[in-house]
Amino acid sequence: MSTIFSNITDILQMNTLVLGDLEERTRCWGPTQCIGDVLLKLSPFFRIYTAYVSNFDRASATLEECEKQPAFAAFLRQRLESEECKGQTLRSFLILPVQRVPRYRLLVEDLVKNTPESHPDHKQLVECLDKISEVAADINEAIRKHENRLKVLAIQQRINTLICNVNVCSHTPTESQKVP
Repeated sequence: MSTIFSNITDILQMNTLVLGDLEERTRCWGPTQCIGDVLLKLSPFFRIYTAYVSNFDRASATLEECEKQPAFAAFLRQRLESEECKGQTLRSFLILPVQRVPRYRLLVEDLVKNTPESHPDHKQLVECLDKISEVAADINEAIRKHENRLKVLAIQQRINTLICNVNVCSHTPTESQKVP
């Protein structure tokens, strides 16, 4: 469960805060109302997506292994037909947090583009866009580092396999290779 769902509970809590703050703000909406401060205040917390995104390939592989179990596959098929899932697979739900930070960035980009510079929210939206873009770049860097570590581990495993496959014991040293 923890491998597949990673830190989804933390992500849910953070998004629940964002939703609550935005709902409160929109209750008394007006032409000079601001939301940039809400997003700006929460933008550092978007970093919690890093762990989820970095774990996504491992989660997918684990899910693939679990799906080979008949009982688990039957459970997933049953859930797929449920009203709550609306025909969406578990995989389609698991990818959503991976897409969330880029979607937030696009949303804030649109807000900046469509908010006049004279509006009281414009400056905070621009600052928020910078923060979210920074988080997105950090997440991408974490993914890149994770992928590089996996490549190094794969190379190391191949080297170890090659070394193990060489039968060193059967090699008889020549006279010049013998230790005196």
